[in-house]
Amino acid sequence: MYDDVAQHYRTRLSTLRGEGSDKHGTTAAHAELYDGIARELVQLERRTAVDLRNQGRISDEALRRVLYELDLDETRMAAADGRTAE
Repeated sequence: MYDDVAQHYRTRLSTLRGEGSDKHGTTAAHAELYDGIARELVQLERRTAVDLRNQGRISDEALRRVLYELDLDETRMAAADGRTAE
């Protein structure tokens, strides 16, 4: 099990460093595109949650919970990139 996990992360690091593709054909460019789309989706979710609250469809408390979860998502993505959240 350990060897499988270690190999997975060695391959992932190699891909992200631009040293080729992983076993699924994912290149560094694909990974960057995916990460960019994931960030855009978080921002869309954030705007949608605020709009729903502004329309009275969700409460302030519900908005706070959603924003908290989205903040966690952004922090995880930033940590994966080795930088701090914006």
